[in-house]
Amino acid sequence: MAEWPPNNSEPRCFADIVHDTIYVYQPLCVLIDRPEFQRLRSIQQLSVVHLVYPTANHNRFTHSLGAYHLAFKFVSKLRSKFPDLQITSAEHLCVSVAALMHDIGHGPFSHLFDGPFRIAVKGNWKHEDISRQLVKSIMHEESVREAFKQYLGDGQEYETNIDFIQDLIHSKKFPKPLDQVRNEISFKEERARWAVENWLPKGRDISRSFLFDIVSNDFDGHDVDKYDYMLRDAKFTGASIALRTANIDRIMENTKVLLDPDFRFRRIIYAMKVALNDIASVGDARQRLNDVVYQHLTVKIIEKMFVEILLKINDHMKFRGSSGKLYRLSEIHRDMHAYVQVNDTILDEVYRSEKPELQEARSIVDKIQKRDIPMKLVQCNYSNSTISTIESELRSQLPIELQDKVFVIKRQLSKSSESSMHPLREVLVYDNRDARNGVNINEGRHLNEEDICTRTTADASVFGLALVVSRHLSPEQRQAIKEKFNEIMTEKGLRSDDNEDDE
Repeated sequence: MAEWPPNNSEPRCFADIVHDTIYVYQPLCVLIDRPEFQRLRSIQQLSVVHLVYPTANHNRFTHSLGAYHLAFKFVSKLRSKFPDLQITSAEHLCVSVAALMHDIGHGPFSHLFDGPFRIAVKGNWKHEDISRQLVKSIMHEESVREAFKQYLGDGQEYETNIDFIQDLIHSKKFPKPLDQVRNEISFKEERARWAVENWLPKGRDISRSFLFDIVSNDFDGHDVDKYDYMLRDAKFTGASIALRTANIDRIMENTKVLLDPDFRFRRIIYAMKVALNDIASVGDARQRLNDVVYQHLTVKIIEKMFVEILLKINDHMKFRGSSGKLYRLSEIHRDMHAYVQVNDTILDEVYRSEKPELQEARSIVDKIQKRDIPMKLVQCNYSNSTISTIESELRSQLPIELQDKVFVIKRQLSKSSESSMHPLREVLVYDNRDARNGVNINEGRHLNEEDICTRTTADASVFGLALVVSRHLSPEQRQAIKEKFNEIMTEKGLRSDDNEDDE
């Protein structure tokens, strides 16, 4: 097979506000120039955030280019610094394709579509699974196969590499969580044997496991997707975070591929000094963006209004699939031809439409444009995420004319891992002092408690609950709703503040 990137062709250059210049090598431009990828220009990276932060108008297209840039750069460094890893040019290309295409499966308004809207219609799709489907379909088209086969092989070799790309985007690595296996199996040799026997990805065996940490890292959450979206989201919202491209460069420069100390498969391992500074900065930046951007109360209120719009058009706007069948918005994930027709411009279609059945949806769009959005009445914080019935309880105790004027918004204000551990405990490190002294290092280790004692504590997730109401209620109506809400909160052992805040 031919070497990639090719030396006999000039890359296409993209000017980028985060990474300055992004160089895209053939045959990746074949993918970029397809309508499925160009569609990402019309899908906002941050869904409705631009309605709160006006400059946050970046899209999935630019983020995908940024993730590709970092993935290409990361693998280039690994190939250059560690030739003994024997990373092939085909693997380099596969990782680059996966990073470029990882978000091609996003629906309109990004995570709003496969998040709150999917939950509201009781759907079961994920954008990562749709990305896998689209990649498989695109890579099997004759013109695409012809462009890639000199680098990825033909026949079964090509099929294996396509499986690899899909697995890099999203795949389950093992049948159950490693924490669970660690508790079930005491001896490292048995754990290592279990890992080999239970490795699930088809595109590469467990000896290439470290390559799966680059685009979508299931183990410690640090990958090029996260690096780019945090840098990009901060740049376009103006949110102040202590994370720069220099931090990412240091992370990549101080990375080794070593054995997992418990399961003996190869992972991306960080220098301890990098983990305690640059890797920790990634977590701090994620929390900061969560607090001031992703979970901003006005963002969550407008998000809820957008979900109402999508629910109201769900039965009235249909999209034609590959066989001519029409699909509702909540069904387009069943047919990729129907799916790729839909992007954020669906909102403009609703607003321009004169169909009477879309009038309710148009009225919500009109309210958003006029900034006629619900306002916060009261709020409280709590650590129990099971509280889900407050809105229905409150509405049931209000007069009928007020029941559709109130909403309860739940926000995740701080986030811990599923095991309620500090995120740094998921990171594996090597001691750079040992490396400098010539000590042979073949495995990573977990950070000690004293290593992370200066970092933030590992509290359970904290949620914010806000009662928002129509701006057109009278002071007396607001007071009645507030009193009823406080009664329910008191019954549940929670306390709310009483400060109205016209956000």
